[in-house]
Amino acid sequence: MEIIFPSLFFFHLRKKRMEKVDKPFNNGKQVKRRKCQKIKMFRDRVTLVDLTDTEIKDRYRLNTVEILSLYDVLKVNLCKPTKRSHAIPGLVRLLLALNFFAKGDFQSCIAVIGGVSQSSCSRSLDEVLKAIMLVYKSYVYFPSDSSYLNTVKGKFYEIGGFPNIVGIIDCTHITLCPPADLEHIYRNRKSSHSINVQLVCSFNLKFVDIVAKFPGSSHDSYILSNSSLSERFQQGEFKDSWLLGDCGYPLKLG
Repeated sequence: MEIIFPSLFFFHLRKKRMEKVDKPFNNGKQVKRRKCQKIKMFRDRVTLVDLTDTEIKDRYRLNTVEILSLYDVLKVNLCKPTKRSHAIPGLVRLLLALNFFAKGDFQSCIAVIGGVSQSSCSRSLDEVLKAIMLVYKSYVYFPSDSSYLNTVKGKFYEIGGFPNIVGIIDCTHITLCPPADLEHIYRNRKSSHSINVQLVCSFNLKFVDIVAKFPGSSHDSYILSNSSLSERFQQGEFKDSWLLGDCGYPLKLG
């Protein structure tokens, strides 16, 4: 007599039932069952039409004109041909990224507002960042044209009375989750993890130089001395010109 344990008994019973369901016969021939296709439900995508100017500025930190201008610059790399049905438009991808940059919320929250899934939101962020990296050097650069530099010096003198200033320099910490093996070099003086980003601003509040590759433990003066902008000053490219910073930077002749 064969002894079947309770767990094996239920396994064999379920297996026989599944065989009956999965292998129906019609006149001795096996009939193939059709799978019911699940209907995809798409949520309404985010648009600028349904938002007021105040809501747009609060959500994206930019107004409608600025967002559309930015989209005109990036759309070549955001609107790629695809055969997907109901593909995410390039403007929606940009809005998802701007919302994330402005608020810093979880991607799942940004996705709900944008009307997409969390995975689609993550891909959109990656695509927008890559699109920005392809064009940012055309907009963020430190000019060396003498006539332009004279204009910049004049504007700074009108603002603060400082002569021969061509830029304002400072660093800011941006928090992140560091890699486990390099955790110690990303720990800043406030015991949090970050990268220390160097920024140079012109008289019109536009960034003309950005260095974003040093960990949070790096001092502001160290970042400047190891940047290409410092090399340009030391080589005499900007004669009789100064960068104005706080006490974290040493006094050096350009």
